[in-house]
Amino acid sequence: MAGWNYVKPQKNMAVVNLGDAVAKLSNDKLVSGLHRVVAPPGDQARYSRYSCGYFARPNGHVLLRPLVGEVKEDGSPLTADEWIARRTAFKRTANFWGKETYLASRGTSAQMAMSRLSSY
Repeated sequence: MAGWNYVKPQKNMAVVNLGDAVAKLSNDKLVSGLHRVVAPPGDQARYSRYSCGYFARPNGHVLLRPLVGEVKEDGSPLTADEWIARRTAFKRTANFWGKETYLASRGTSAQMAMSRLSSY
């Protein structure tokens, strides 16, 4: 699912946004997303919304490899520290050589977007 999607609130339900570590640990069965919160449009603005942020990151030495299954195409798994270093390096504008390197800076959430761009 590329692009922004409206998620309709449902009673007694929660929307959970996951990070890259969970995507890697689940062997991409669960996907991290670019999470942005914006003011609700039109009539939705009159309804209350609740949010609870909880952020956690594995210790730096933890290997980000699937809990079940094999590591995908990119070879050996990275540690959490190596993954953060890679993401940080890609965020430097000098490292943006085109759409592929920009999307790589976005982490696992860009995988679907990259596959869509390759079709253009």
